[in-house]
Amino acid sequence: MSTTQIICQQCDESFDYTDAERDFRQLRGLTRPLLCPKCRQRDRTRRNGDLVNLYMRTDSFDPFLLGENTQAGAIHKNGRDIRTMYDAVCASCGAPTRVPFFPRGDRPVYCKDCFNARRGK
Repeated sequence: MSTTQIICQQCDESFDYTDAERDFRQLRGLTRPLLCPKCRQRDRTRRNGDLVNLYMRTDSFDPFLLGENTQAGAIHKNGRDIRTMYDAVCASCGAPTRVPFFPRGDRPVYCKDCFNARRGK
């Protein structure tokens, strides 16, 4: 397996470009990398930072971004995260319920009883 040294355009450090990576990129129609893996990761993180912050539980969590959420970022006394629960309306019976995921509206949400009934329990 041969490798080629490439100089990163951001940090000016050299990194290995292997035959396996070249083949992988050619197979997917990608060009030769201009940035080292660390700079590529840093750019991905910066680009996706808004999405990551939206879904991460932090002290700076804004409940208005995702709807009502009274326990966002809460830590249980034993140090474990408390499961974040979201208010929803059951798509089957119309009863108010709380679910451990944000109901986006593109899929039905069921209360515990309707969910178990649909699964045959």
